[in-house]
Amino acid sequence: MVGSMNNDKIVCEEKKHLGGKMVKVCIKAGENNVKGIIITGDFFAEPEEKFDEIIRKLIDLEAGLDDALTNTMNIFRNENIKLYGISLEDIEDVVKRAITRLKRQ
Repeated sequence: MVGSMNNDKIVCEEKKHLGGKMVKVCIKAGENNVKGIIITGDFFAEPEEKFDEIIRKLIDLEAGLDDALTNTMNIFRNENIKLYGISLEDIEDVVKRAITRLKRQ
């Protein structure tokens, strides 16, 4: 999915983990920067409070397109959470694909 608000773009990518659940990433971006990332899906994360903290940080994330993936993964790695139904690598893959689409536009 590709949408736009003002001059901002919204790009979404999703992935179904083999034998597991789905993860969807939507990135709001300006010209050459990310203005927020939302991660949703039918997976589980524990503790939920930590995952909620991650989501709040990602919604407010502002970074250049080249730094957004690293920043996103650092946020996840700095919090001690367990993911069920997806892996951290799934999140990384979907974020990377969304950023690649943004760079092509």
